[in-house]
Amino acid sequence: MKLYLKSLLIIGIITVIGVGGYFVWQYLQTPKEAVAKEAPTAEELLARSFDTEEITTNFKDGGFIKSKFKIVTTTKDQAEELNKLGFQVESTIIQYINEINKDSVNQPDGIMAFEDNIKTELNKELHHNYITRVYIIEKIVQ
Repeated sequence: MKLYLKSLLIIGIITVIGVGGYFVWQYLQTPKEAVAKEAPTAEELLARSFDTEEITTNFKDGGFIKSKFKIVTTTKDQAEELNKLGFQVESTIIQYINEINKDSVNQPDGIMAFEDNIKTELNKELHHNYITRVYIIEKIVQ
């Protein structure tokens, strides 16, 4: 009976060490793969992006903005689909701008928040999470 318990204990310890080693190995391997996936090349970004036409519209509190955006998607095919839906993208951006105040864009962190909010609005409108980032590439506020 003692031999049976000792054998069972040794097998249990070996199993715990093996499972622990596997998780440590997975933990050490994951960050390298994640970094490689998060850093696309400039060519990949251009292939996955879509530029809007110049948009001129009013703010909620008066004044207007003339702007142009570069919208980055997750794949090249999604960028091509977004290009076909350019009218819907521009309409969503205009609707969002008409709901905000001019000061929200001119604040120090306003541009980043503006870009993030447009990304959120576009993803809601398109019913997908196609868009990973929105860049404002031209901006004139009056």
